[in-house]
Amino acid sequence: MDIQSFIQSGLLETYVLGQCSAEERQLVERMIAQHPEVRAELSAVEQALEGYAAANAIKPPEWMKGRILDRIDRE
Repeated sequence: MDIQSFIQSGLLETYVLGQCSAEERQLVERMIAQHPEVRAELSAVEQALEGYAAANAIKPPEWMKGRILDRIDRE
C-alpha cells in the first residue's frame, strides 16, 4: 500500500478514536515507525480531533461537581 493511500484510508482516524482492530493497530504503528509522513499525519489528526472536541465541549452545570462528590462520599 502506498503511503498516500494509507493516509487517505481513514485508518489513522479510526486508530486515534480507538476503534480499530488489533491487526489494524499493529499496521498503523508499523507505518508510523517506518514513515515520518504518516507520523506527521497522525499528529495532525489528533490535533484536529482535540480541536473539534474543545470547540464543541459543553460545560456541565455548576451543581454537578458537588453532586458527584457527594455520591462518591456515600459510596
